[in-house]
Amino acid sequence: MEKQTLEFTKVLDTTSRRCYKLSHTVTKAPNKIFNWERERERMLIKFKPEHQHLIPNEIEYIIVSDAKTHIERLVFCACEYEPGKFSTLSFMDMDGKLTMMIHGGNTRDVHPDEVYLRRIASVNGMTAKFNF
Repeated sequence: MEKQTLEFTKVLDTTSRRCYKLSHTVTKAPNKIFNWERERERMLIKFKPEHQHLIPNEIEYIIVSDAKTHIERLVFCACEYEPGKFSTLSFMDMDGKLTMMIHGGNTRDVHPDEVYLRRIASVNGMTAKFNF
């Protein structure tokens, strides 16, 4: 049986963040301590009632974010809160590696976006295709 393809379409590109729309929603992440159900429950408690509609049942957008103060790249679930405007939803990263700001970060722990996107597709039982 052939694996389903998870397509990533870039919808935002700034100097420190890239946002991707997924062709299929996902719930799993390479970060073993990331648990979508638990994260979603936390968001439902923390978000004001008028903003809870932004919390999806499954992840449809992700943001790859570069730290501004040191060398670090992390991946977060995201939402489109206004047309063309995206924000991270959770402080728990889906992938990437926290680095020590006091040491300036670590270039060996920062990879091209495609590496993180491929890992997200893989843990969700799919292959990755990039539209950017």
